[in-house]
Amino acid sequence: MEASDEGVYECMAKSPMGEVKSQPARAIFDKSKGWTKGLKYYGYEKPPARVVSNELISTESITPDPVITHMVMQWGQFLDHDLDHAIPATSLESWEGIDCKKSCAFSPPCFPMEVPHDDPRVKKRRCIDFIRSSAICGSGMTSMFWDTVQPREQINQLTAYIDGSQVYGFTEERSRVLRDIRNDNGFLRQGILSAANKPYLPIAGATEVDCRRDPTESNIGCLLAGDIRANEQVGLLAMHTLWLREHNRMAKDLRDINPHWDGETLFHETRKIVGAMMQHITYTQWLPHILGPDGMVKINIEWKFIYGRMRRYFSQF
Repeated sequence: MEASDEGVYECMAKSPMGEVKSQPARAIFDKSKGWTKGLKYYGYEKPPARVVSNELISTESITPDPVITHMVMQWGQFLDHDLDHAIPATSLESWEGIDCKKSCAFSPPCFPMEVPHDDPRVKKRRCIDFIRSSAICGSGMTSMFWDTVQPREQINQLTAYIDGSQVYGFTEERSRVLRDIRNDNGFLRQGILSAANKPYLPIAGATEVDCRRDPTESNIGCLLAGDIRANEQVGLLAMHTLWLREHNRMAKDLRDINPHWDGETLFHETRKIVGAMMQHITYTQWLPHILGPDGMVKINIEWKFIYGRMRRYFSQF
């Protein structure tokens, strides 16, 4: 069963579920009342998001975990960037012409977060600008069939599968930019080499990634990866670097074993193995820490299935 960059699988099912720009399934029911300032829930108003963040997340006391490391968080972020990315609103202005970057008005797509007067970090601002994501066609409006407003649904512009799209991109165009097409070796493009002769990610173009670096602090540009969010923080960037190196290492090994394979075959066979490695890490190493043994049983993930399925996959190579 083969998959394209858009996640369209060539199989008998011919189902569009999970492909690029499809609607994610809801985990919980929709809140039909929407968001209304001052609306009370069980007699209380909901506190502003910034207040919740400051009170619950910000802390000066850090307790080391005796079992898990920071890598549990880092793999979670890296994995999330393989599974979902909501498409932002196409405009930063409302229908009334309100600039979401300059106004604190709630006017779609502007959805600003209020800043409390005693905020410890954000000063001299009444709000933090925030833009709603785009809605899938036909949602969030009155249905001509049901004569009621339908729930607003999101658009996922990535595949919903663990397939390494954060490494390889989610479109054919992105994949071509990431690949080393100068050589018939199935490699991903590499940047400069480290002192230990290890490759870094290549430098990105002006519009290829979400680059928010301060040019006054460094003359090194942002780096290119399959996901535009790769430069968000250094831990995430390190993960992208590791998987670039792993792909190229695996492609070299496959070429040594199969010298008759061309670069196209090497690239796609390596990509399948890398995707399987990510699935294996997620289901056998990461999820048990997140869900615990009881949680793994409740969602019906059995070890015999995981190990058996993965070994059968690798036995093909």
